[in-house]
Amino acid sequence: MNKFLWDVKEKLYRIFRYRFPFRFIIQQENDNIERLLNLIETNGNVIADLGTGNGSALIFFEQAKEMFGVDVTFSMLRRARQLHPETAMIQADAINLPLQNRSVDIASAIGLSEYIKDIELLLLDVYRILKDNGHFLLTFSPFGITTLIRSLFGNRIYPRSLKQIEAMTQRLRFQVIRTEHSFMQWQVLLQKI
Repeated sequence: MNKFLWDVKEKLYRIFRYRFPFRFIIQQENDNIERLLNLIETNGNVIADLGTGNGSALIFFEQAKEMFGVDVTFSMLRRARQLHPETAMIQADAINLPLQNRSVDIASAIGLSEYIKDIELLLLDVYRILKDNGHFLLTFSPFGITTLIRSLFGNRIYPRSLKQIEAMTQRLRFQVIRTEHSFMQWQVLLQKI
């Protein structure tokens, strides 16, 4: 999706995100994310939220030592900066991150991977920026009716199965710590090994 369409989507996102049934779906996903993050220490860490959008996922990392919100779309970053003025915002593509090797304790890609055709490129760059034993919180959309409906509304979605993600992450030297599943997404906590 090009940057202009993301600018439009950002406005729609704000309108619909907190209305039924989306509010219920997002709450379920947030509960799963919190369960996964409770398995690791987030306090005092360096965090990179990839595909940060309007910054809604940054609330999970409020105790971080340093946070980076990364998004390709300026309008999303502008909104994220309004909500989180203390967070450094970086306009960049998540598969070509302008972050140093082994500089991040925890990376997250919440609601991002389904828009990336070659997710292996994302995983490789996240592996590069993560410190040894760092964690990666990844969400992805599975094959199914909800993904098909999203595609019908003009989103180019790349669904994946849990088996695909597990095989790919293992090959790339990530360990799956735990998985959760919600109505529209899988949430996976990985550790760099």
